[in-house]
Amino acid sequence: MHFVSVFAAGADPVSTPPLLGDIQLNAAVGENLALMVMGTTDDLSLLAFKEDLSPLAPNTARIAYINARADVPVVQVGNSSSIRPDIGRVGFAQASAYFPMDAGGYRIFWQRADEVGGTVEDVEGFNFEGGMTYLYMMTGNSENPVFFSEAVPAVQEVLALPTSVDGSVVEVSATRRPVTRIRLINALDEPFAIDVLVNGSAVATNLALGQGTPFSEVPTGTFAVTIRVLGLELPVVEREFRLLDIYDYSLFVYGPILDPQLQAFDDSRFFFDPEISTVRLISMSRDEALTVGLVEAEATDPSSPVVQSTPGVDDPPPMIPLGTRYLSQAIASLKASPQTPTLGGLHDLIVSDNRTGVVAHQIRGFNFEAGAHYDVIVTYPPATNTIQVFLLRYPN
Repeated sequence: MHFVSVFAAGADPVSTPPLLGDIQLNAAVGENLALMVMGTTDDLSLLAFKEDLSPLAPNTARIAYINARADVPVVQVGNSSSIRPDIGRVGFAQASAYFPMDAGGYRIFWQRADEVGGTVEDVEGFNFEGGMTYLYMMTGNSENPVFFSEAVPAVQEVLALPTSVDGSVVEVSATRRPVTRIRLINALDEPFAIDVLVNGSAVATNLALGQGTPFSEVPTGTFAVTIRVLGLELPVVEREFRLLDIYDYSLFVYGPILDPQLQAFDDSRFFFDPEISTVRLISMSRDEALTVGLVEAEATDPSSPVVQSTPGVDDPPPMIPLGTRYLSQAIASLKASPQTPTLGGLHDLIVSDNRTGVVAHQIRGFNFEAGAHYDVIVTYPPATNTIQVFLLRYPN
């Protein structure tokens, strides 16, 4: 455990009060944390971001996105000509998870996701090099975008096998020690970021609503989970959680911020095929009367930057269009559908409310990449009685 204080440049730390004082950091041995100070001198925020410096496949880079504009409360990120819903919405002083990218040049743009709207930053043709990890800090300056990069090792595709005295190859075999791993997803009722610790080690830092983390190893059996809601003076919540089997799990933090709960879904039966994309519908609603379905439809308005739509309170709810394909039906409270192949490519995704048989939420013109899996996560906060939907790419 460490404590960090931030002082103005040149200030005497003994006689001058800090701009930010006694910020608690929890980092495991071997973790790399990037500390970023954002905001104004009278209202600073500190983001402690866990860097991923693990090896990358050849000709592949990875990138995470950081919102450093205090006057832009929430943004969405797009590549080429459309927003990427799998990245999620990034609040001020928050970061997305890491995402893999093929090496090459890309356009990256940021759009406000509030009632103001509009493009905040737009960078054409930034070249991503293979074997590099990037942090992109959005400041609103399209002419001089702020990227931090670091080279990481390449995944070795060929292993040199030992040889005997006569030069012949010795047959060897290696078995990886099985471990229990979790990815954390923030599915709380209210839009607040959280820190999550397992047995005192941070596995999620400043995790925004609707975002997930990469996988982290955890002990098999019972372990302690600490949940801290950021931005409010709320007590830290302690939970005990038990995972007996050595699998990969998606672990959701859900419910009200005063009493967050944990729910795990077993991912051990997941498959990944380089030729197809798959999807899973997860309902984190606690309303037992609500069941939801997932529909795949022909893409509408693929060039539109607006990819998520929810009917207004005065609008009649749209009916599910003809010619659609149900991927999942009648998923109940705190349940998940099986992993289901999609048609791939550019399609709409529609979440249906089975109480009325109408569209509850629509994601338009989303490109389902071959080899990728996506989780469609539904929440139903009691205070709003409105279905909310998040789309996350699985960190395979």
